This record gives sequence, structure tokens and C-alpha cells, in this order.
Amino acid sequence: MTLAGSVLAVLSSGWALTGNPLENAKFVEGWYDSKKAGYPQVTVSNLSAPAREYYGTATVRVHHQWAVNVWLQIPVGAAGANQLTQIEQMNREVFRILNSNRSIASLDLTISDGLGEPHHELDTQPRLLRYEQVVYGVETL
Repeated sequence: MTLAGSVLAVLSSGWALTGNPLENAKFVEGWYDSKKAGYPQVTVSNLSAPAREYYGTATVRVHHQWAVNVWLQIPVGAAGANQLTQIEQMNREVFRILNSNRSIASLDLTISDGLGEPHHELDTQPRLLRYEQVVYGVETL
């Protein structure tokens, strides 16, 4: 399994949004899967970044970085208010899971963007709501 797949496995095993459509979320390594367009999606994509070191009270080396996205389609004819609430729930759930599982393989996970950034795609068909969080796999030296 790839490291991105390991991050995805942590997310899918920790997913606790039940009792609503979000419990049927699909977990995809890579980018949005249009074949699963009717379902909420959580995706983990590798971001290319060279290893680099940061110095401070502790020296850390960044080995990997991933884009974790949550996606939700707005049904045709819907205003999207319910979906906006749901995508925010999904985004908070990803943040919760990653903060409670701070390591993978031999790397520590660090989330840089807090609750992520919205990148809603409202000019596409179907309209998609999306939040992205950047996650780093770091080693403390």
C-alpha cells in the first residue's frame, strides 16, 4: 500500500458520520472519481515536494505531502444549502481523524491549513463543493 493509501485507510477506518448520506462516503486514492459522482468522496492525492528541513525548537524533515479533499455534489435543482452544511461536516471529520491519528508508517502527520480551504466548483456540471487540507508526513530529527 502506498503512503497516500495508508492516509486514506486511516480516514476510512475512523469515519464516524453516521445516520445521514455522509456515512456512505467513498474513499479514493487520487482525485475525484466521476464514476462515484452520486456519493460524497474523500480523496488523498500525492503532492510532489522535495524533502526539506525546518529548524526551530525541533528540526523536522518533510518527506511527503498529500492533498486531502472532501467532495460533495449539489443535486440538479437544489440550492445547495444542505450540501454546504454537509461538506463542512465532512471537512471537520477529516480534521478530527487526522488530529487523532498523528502518525503513519514512521512519519508524523502535520496538518498545515487547519480546517482547510474551500475550492467549490460551482461552474461545473454537476456542481461540486470541495474543501482541501494539506497534510505533511514529517520526521523529527
